[in-house]
Amino acid sequence: MAKHTVPHVWCGSCQKRAFEDEHLADKALGRAVSHRNRLADKQGASRRGQHRENRFYECPAGFFHLTSMSRRKVRL
Repeated sequence: MAKHTVPHVWCGSCQKRAFEDEHLADKALGRAVSHRNRLADKQGASRRGQHRENRFYECPAGFFHLTSMSRRKVRL
């Protein structure tokens, strides 16, 4: 089975996987959540306390990154 990943680049300023636009970041977020859910279901474990990406944000370099941090915890 081939892995199907969303096209990404490496952000040199943040040192993280980056997506060039919101559409790609949203697609990657959906795949990440789906993957984590399938993994938890396969292991028969509860999803409680599971590390999950739940949003994306734009970095100063203009790329988009996935994060598990809620907006409430981010201080502007």
